Amino acid sequence: MFERTAIKRSSGVKLLLLCAVLLFTWTLTSSMKVVEQEDQYLEVDLAISIEGKRPDNAWVTVYGIEEKPHEFQADSKGMVFLILDFGKEYRVKVEAEGCLSKSLIFDTTDSKAKHDEYPCDVDLITFDAKKGETPFDDVPIAVIRWHRMKRKFIHDLEYTKEMQKKYREMVSAQ
Repeated sequence: MFERTAIKRSSGVKLLLLCAVLLFTWTLTSSMKVVEQEDQYLEVDLAISIEGKRPDNAWVTVYGIEEKPHEFQADSKGMVFLILDFGKEYRVKVEAEGCLSKSLIFDTTDSKAKHDEYPCDVDLITFDAKKGETPFDDVPIAVIRWHRMKRKFIHDLEYTKEMQKKYREMVSAQ
């Protein structure tokens, strides 16, 4: 009789442990799904150069809608790594002492990805600041968006080509 009671208790303990494991697993997987939804972002690997050479002193300012600007100093290789949350639009301004600044728009509002990477090279051009401001101080040189067919972030090729053409014309006129 003692053995049957032990077996019944053992079965009850096993059942209780099984229920506890299942509850823990369900809680863990459901919380992981929440984390995945909250951790949707675009990783931007920004390489800055000045006329093909790595800059001594360059920085990036990120402007988000209804957010205060955040400034990041480039490392010794001219690299800045940005994490941009999905569902927002950002203007990223790249600057260096004695150079024309360049702005990029990152539109992450329409992304269907959980995480994506976007490598980006920005080559700045030296400029005599005494000549005044340029019409490109606040105009983005490129717009980067989610492309539904390619399922990744790419820049708007037509817009970028047109802006680069205008940028070169303006620089050559100086």
